[in-house]
Amino acid sequence: MLPWLSGLLAQPQRQPIDSRWVTIRQPAKWQSPPRVLHLKEKTGPGQIMVLYPSGDVAYVACYLIRRADGAMIISRGDGFTVKIGQWTRSGSTVTIASRTVYRTIVMIGQAIPEPEVVEQFRDISHDGYWRLRTADRQFQPLLTFRDLGFLATVIACDRSYYDGKNYIDGPQPCRQTASEPPW
Repeated sequence: MLPWLSGLLAQPQRQPIDSRWVTIRQPAKWQSPPRVLHLKEKTGPGQIMVLYPSGDVAYVACYLIRRADGAMIISRGDGFTVKIGQWTRSGSTVTIASRTVYRTIVMIGQAIPEPEVVEQFRDISHDGYWRLRTADRQFQPLLTFRDLGFLATVIACDRSYYDGKNYIDGPQPCRQTASEPPW
């Protein structure tokens, strides 16, 4: 069964990501670090969706850092959740079928990969950039996002598999280094 599962969940090769394929749900509230650190950055939980022209989709839930100059990057010190799948468009509706294939923190009783989830978004795109929304979520382009290389690495990283109690033989996750430059 493992070879079948591995083929089913084949990961995209690390490939450059065009900023026009990226849409981001920014944090509802940005938080500042303690004043004693004298940092002019803000952080918050965000979600990044990459809609590849091939019909593949990747989704990363992570912490985002907004620098003083407005540039945004992915936090290296916090965890990730990664989903992969497919997207289709019919009129102004974008349907995304994806499954979680990686969590930094494994949850007891929750298998990885998780079952497929199907979501529908209203497509309000223009100017070649994705804008998607539901009743309670909105994803928009963010031209100040400066972490496309690291995002590609997080998406293409090999995954570990977990049956809810034990790890299953198979590819192991790659290790992201905190020293990798965010550009």
